[in-house]
This record gives sequence, C-alpha cells and structure tokens, in this order.
Amino acid sequence: MRRNIFLSFNAASAVLCAALLGGCGSANKEGAADPTATPTVVGSSSCTNICHAATVDVTGNPIAATWAATTHTTVSGVQCENCHGGGSLHRGIGPIPFPNPPASQCAQLTCHPVIHAGGEPALAEFNETRHANADQAPDRNFSQQIEVPARQVSAGQRAEECSRCHNPNQRFEFDFAGNLLRPSAANMPDPVVSCASCHDGHQPQQMVTIPQRSARVGYPVFRKFFINPNTGQQVNPTDTGAQNLAGFIFQANGAALTAGGVVDLGRVVGRNNELNVERLCGSCHSRGVYKNSLGVTHQDDIYTQWTQSGHGNRFAAAFGEFSANPEAYGFTDTSHRTVYPVDMAISRFVTAGPASPSQNAGANNYACFKCHNGLTSLAYQADVQGTPLAPVVFGDATVTCLTCHNPHEDAPGNTKNTRKPVAMSHYSSAIRNTAVTPNVTIGSLKFSGNVFLDNTPVPEATGNETICIF
Repeated sequence: MRRNIFLSFNAASAVLCAALLGGCGSANKEGAADPTATPTVVGSSSCTNICHAATVDVTGNPIAATWAATTHTTVSGVQCENCHGGGSLHRGIGPIPFPNPPASQCAQLTCHPVIHAGGEPALAEFNETRHANADQAPDRNFSQQIEVPARQVSAGQRAEECSRCHNPNQRFEFDFAGNLLRPSAANMPDPVVSCASCHDGHQPQQMVTIPQRSARVGYPVFRKFFINPNTGQQVNPTDTGAQNLAGFIFQANGAALTAGGVVDLGRVVGRNNELNVERLCGSCHSRGVYKNSLGVTHQDDIYTQWTQSGHGNRFAAAFGEFSANPEAYGFTDTSHRTVYPVDMAISRFVTAGPASPSQNAGANNYACFKCHNGLTSLAYQADVQGTPLAPVVFGDATVTCLTCHNPHEDAPGNTKNTRKPVAMSHYSSAIRNTAVTPNVTIGSLKFSGNVFLDNTPVPEATGNETICIF
C-alpha cells in the first residue's frame, strides 16, 4: 500500500521542482522568514492550487477532489488547516503541525466533542480503547517477532510494514538504495489508530435522499485498503487479485425503494444488497504476509474465524431469509424479504405502495431487526428504535464486527470494546406494540428493560456476556 516515491526528470517534474524551490502557495508566497515562528492559516486554496492539486492520500484518493466534494466541506465548511494546522511555514517543504491529524484534531470543541452518557468527552472515551494506544509504552520500532522471516529488512522497512495496521496513515518514502527518507529514522511514529485510520479523512461522509425523510441522510465513508477480497488480508497493490476495497455501509444500486417511494425489485440483482463493513476491520484483524520481510504477520486471524462462524454466514436462515433477495441465498419463502433503505426511526412497515413520512416499505421486519440485521440491531442496543435518533440502514448485514464491538469507546466492565446494550428487552412502548396493527395493544408483553421474556430480571452484567444474551 505504501509506494516508494521517485521523481523522473521530465517537464512535469521540472514544474514541480520549481514549485518546491519557490515554495507552494498562492502568488503571495505564504511562509514566514523565521522557521521557528508560530504557523498561521493561509487558506485551503494555497494547498490545492498547485502542490496538492493531483496528490493522492494513502487511500489512493485525490486529496483536492475528495475534500471539495464531501459534506465535511460542503456542509460543515471544514478546511485543510482545520485538521492539519496552519500552513504558513510549510511552503511545500517546511513543517506542518499535523501531517497525519490525530484524533484530538477531530475532537476539537467546534467539531466532534460529543459527550456520551458516561459523562466523558468523545476523545477521552476513545483514548481508553486499545486502538488509541494512549496507555501503552511506545514501541518506536514495532519489534514484534516475525514468525518466518524470509529476509532481513531495515528498521525503516520494518516500521513501514507494521504501520499498515499500527499507524496506517503514516507515509514512508525511500531512496533508490532503500534508505528511509521520511519519516525521520530518529523520530519514528508511535503505534496509534486514529479517526482517519478507519474513516476516509478527506471524505468522511456523503449524503443521500431517501423517501422516508424530507432531509437528506448522511452515511460514513470508510477508508480503502488494498486487500485480498477472499481472505480480508492486506496485500501489496501489485499482488495478484489485490483490490482497493473499503468496508461500506451504503449500497446505492441495491436500494429498491426509489426516491418517489416506489418499490422497484428489479434493482435487486443477486446479492447486490450486501454491505461489507467487516472488510474495514478484516484489513488488520487477519493474518497475512509482511510487505518487505515476507514473514507471516503476528496477529490472530479473526476475520477468517468470523467468516467461518454462524455470525458471518450470509446463507444462514437468520440472515438469508431476511435479506433483500432470499432466493439468492437459497430460500424460496420471501415473506421476510426486506426492501431497503430501512429507517429504524419509523416502526411502521407496509407491504407495497408509495411510502410516506411515517412508513417503510417491505415485510414487517421491524421487531425482527433486533437480531436479523447486524446494523439495525444497533438501534435496539442503544434503545433508540422508533425515535429520531435511530439510524437508516441501506443493505443486508450479518452479525458483523460493529454489531458486537464499539471502536469508539469501552463499555464499563467490558473488554475488547464489546458493546453493552442499554436495555435487554423492548416490549412496552406503544409505538413498538401498536403501530403494526393499529388500535390493538399487546397487553401481555408490557415490560421492558433488562429482563428476559418471562419478565425475570437479567443478572447484573459483569462482562462481555451481555451482548450474547441480547
């Protein structure tokens, strides 16, 4: 995924060299004469007009184009220096405060300072996770043992191949002799997974119109990794079968409910409604081969374990029958067929016809979606189903990584970022009982909270078992 960078001397590189020598930026030549001065803001146009007009980031996306098109920019007005810091000292060759913006840049008071129920700011909660690596001793050389080393590599190459997961936003550049140019060998990056390790830093969100809502709905855009689509392992871009894939949470082609509220099942072809959020996690949580040393990577092969389990089996009845196309998974009974997108803020489903602001289309799967789709389950786990806080789900998902694990925070008393559902049962709210069949109350099931179906209290959870009981 990392490329060695060499400049061939042609007309294009001559222009680039001239820009570097003169300093990038506008005609005003931003940049302080004193390199020790405090960097100031020069404006995004100074970044995108020459130097970064065609630059691609580590995901392979052109920086300027993706930044200009995302809702991060078009809606929130986020500028380059909001994330990277003032660029007045940069001039194409000088320092910039945050070349690889840390999570703290995303959690600024004007951006994402969300304070959750526990009372901690978002950054404080994220820093408690193992992804943030905030409480572990730095390991600047990433000195995990290679199981079957095929050849010796330099310290820089070793850091590069480990950084694919331990610091995936860091670029590594080498000269023709293989000597490390950037970053400095004397200042190797600490292992840390930040926001842009999972989210596409230059295009974190896009918007889409759905018939159930008058305002457009946002969906996250995850970053891409070169992986083997069968094993989930990260590979080199030149490897046979390598694909630049992202875990995606939006499926445009498979959505059968059109903007006019009409169900068009002709848009559902084969298994094109599948969402593959697990690819994002699988790019690191799988066993592969180190880029330079060619030894077997050290981590457990969690992705393969998941794909071979019932949780990851898309052909199991629990998921295949509730998919957008049960026949593609071997099921002739289509009574549970789902029409996407599903707005979990709305509990009412209808079998056909135009949707209204109070309707979804498709089978009456609302109550079933507590378990039969790994992303709709999140609404029930947070106990926000049937409320404006509930998400919109755009396709089929099994019990996937994000169903059970929360990468942004650790639940109290749990380990491995395992989620802890707010309420185990959901049977008391009128909107959840009477909306399907108007004027009928299911009186025998009027209870909710942490209780089993016989109304027996669930024992106070002390660990990860709660997510399984749920």
